Amino acid sequence: MRMVASRIFLSGVCAVVFTGSSLSYAFYGRHSAEATLKYRAVIEMTLPQLQSLKQIQTGGELRDDALEQIDEQVQHLMGTFQSTSFIEEVGGSGALGATYSIKFIKVENIKSSENKLITYEFTGKTIFEKELFKNKKSIGVPIKLPLDSTKIYCLGFKTSEEVKTCLAIPSRDDLPDDYLNFCTDDHYNTEGDFWYFWDPEQEDCPLNNNKADVVRVTGTLTRTDAFEYTYPEYNKLFQTNYNNGSLDISVFLGYIDEETLDAVNVNKGDEGYYAMTVLEDELKHRAFKLSTFKNEFSDSNPDHKGIAFERVYEKMVTPESGSGLAPTLVRIKILLADTAITSEDETFRRALVQAMRESEVVVYDGHSGLGGNLDVERIEGLTLDPSKYQIYFFNGCSSYRYYNYMYFKSKGGSKNLDIISTGLQSSSDVTATNIIAFLNYFISGQPRTYQKVIQNLEASNGEDNGTFLISISGDENNVWKPKVK
Repeated sequence: MRMVASRIFLSGVCAVVFTGSSLSYAFYGRHSAEATLKYRAVIEMTLPQLQSLKQIQTGGELRDDALEQIDEQVQHLMGTFQSTSFIEEVGGSGALGATYSIKFIKVENIKSSENKLITYEFTGKTIFEKELFKNKKSIGVPIKLPLDSTKIYCLGFKTSEEVKTCLAIPSRDDLPDDYLNFCTDDHYNTEGDFWYFWDPEQEDCPLNNNKADVVRVTGTLTRTDAFEYTYPEYNKLFQTNYNNGSLDISVFLGYIDEETLDAVNVNKGDEGYYAMTVLEDELKHRAFKLSTFKNEFSDSNPDHKGIAFERVYEKMVTPESGSGLAPTLVRIKILLADTAITSEDETFRRALVQAMRESEVVVYDGHSGLGGNLDVERIEGLTLDPSKYQIYFFNGCSSYRYYNYMYFKSKGGSKNLDIISTGLQSSSDVTATNIIAFLNYFISGQPRTYQKVIQNLEASNGEDNGTFLISISGDENNVWKPKVK
C-alpha cells in the first residue's frame, strides 16, 4: 500500500497475523524503536460452546476460534496507533508487528446472550517513534479496541436507522452509497478497510468517549531494540565466486492509482510510471548502460498489449580503495507492473519469483495490499533459498507488520537475509528518491553501514512527509567490515 498525496489506496485483502510464535533478530531505525507491547483487555465473542476457561487454554477448535476473533479485534490497533487522536495524546505514532501471544484469563457469561466475555493478556512486538520514549525504557499508551468486532463498523454510523440497517443486512457491501461511517477514513469507508483507519475519537464519530462498545485500557511499551553498527555483507555482493560474477538488483514498481488502472492502456500520469522515468535518468547519469527494454507487455498475454515496462541497466562498478572488494558487474532490472495480488496479469508475480531466486538485492515499491501483494503463500512458486545472502527493501505502507516475519520465516531465519521495511504509511511522491537513497551505497561502490543507509532513506522522505519509521532487521549475523575505514 502506498500513499498518494493525502490519499491512501487500499485493496481489500486481510493481513495475516501469526499468533504465538516469534523470530529474534536485530533492529535499527533512525526514528523508530522496537518495543514489546503488553496490555489486558476484554472481548465479546460468539462462542456458545465455550463453558470454561480450560477449553481455550489448551489446543483445539475452540481455542483457534477464540484466537481468530481476538485477531480481528487486535488489528484495530493499526488504526489506533496511526490515528490523529493517538498522535495528539502521546506525541507520535506506531504500528503492530506480525507476532504476538495471548494468555486467556477469564471467561464470563453475558446475560440474555450466548456470547461470552473473555479477559486476556496480550504480548507482542511493535514499532513506535523513538522520540516517544524520551530516554525511558517503558511508557504507557492508550489502547482502544472494539468490544465486539462484528458490530463495531455499524456503530460508526450516525443515525439509529443506519445502524439498524447495517446490523441487519446480510452483506455490508450492499449498504446504500450515501451511508458514511464517521469513525474511519471518509474515502476508504468500507468494512474491509475500517480497522486500518479506526479512530473512535475522530470528529463526529458516534463512539467518541464511548466506554460501552469501545474497550479503553492502558498498555505498556518496553523498548527491546539494541544495535551495533553493521554493514551489508558487501563481500557477498561484490565477489565473483559467490554470485556468479554480477550483483543482480531487481526493482519492482507498482502502479499507484489503482482506481483508474486499465489492463491495456498505460496511465503515464501515474506516480509509478513517473518514478520509473526518474530512476532511468539517475542510472544514465551514473553511466549505467541500457541493455534490455520492453514496453507495454504482459507475460500473461504475450500476444496482446499490456501495461508492464521492463528495463535492464548495467555497469562495471569498482569499489572504493581500501574496501577490499573486487570490481563487479552491477545489473539493475526495473519492472513497472500491476502488483495487486488480485490482478489477472501474472507479469509481476512471475518476475518476483525469479528475482527472489536469483537477485542479491530486491526492492519493492508499491501498494502493500494490506499484506496481500507480497504474500509468500499466495504467490505460486515463490520460495527463498536459505543459503543465498539477500537484502530486501519493502517500501510499501506498514511493511514491517506485513512482511518482516513472513519473509524471515520463509527464509528459515535471518542468517542470510536483511530486511528494510516501513512501520507507517509511505508516500508515492518520494518513490524514486527513496529507491535512489537506498541503492546509492550498492551501485556507487562506496560501502557504508546500514545505519547510514537508514539515515539517508529517512532524509530522502523530505520534511513534508516526515518519518515512515524505516528500519533494518536481520543484520545481527553480518560480520563484514571494510579493511580500511
